[in-house]
Amino acid sequence: MTLTWIEKREMGDDLLLLLGGGATHIGCVAVCEPGEEPRTISLVGHKEDVVAAPLAQAVASRTGRRVAVVAGIHYDEITTEQIQQVIDECKEYEVGA
Repeated sequence: MTLTWIEKREMGDDLLLLLGGGATHIGCVAVCEPGEEPRTISLVGHKEDVVAAPLAQAVASRTGRRVAVVAGIHYDEITTEQIQQVIDECKEYEVGA
């Protein structure tokens, strides 16, 4: 069973990636231009930047396009193993989004 999902939207030459799972919400926004470091805005108490920033950077690098990732993943009482699963799933999105 996957814990996350991703949706891709074309915005002219740019890409918008919506990343969610569980009780989906907006916890972080990460943006990146090809060849640059990602920039993030995280809401208080949210840790989605751990997956959103590398995702934005990887997709921008791979596609040569500006990328924005809006991420919100929340599971009550998530286990360490489930956190690792979320991270692993997001790493897979880096090559397939």
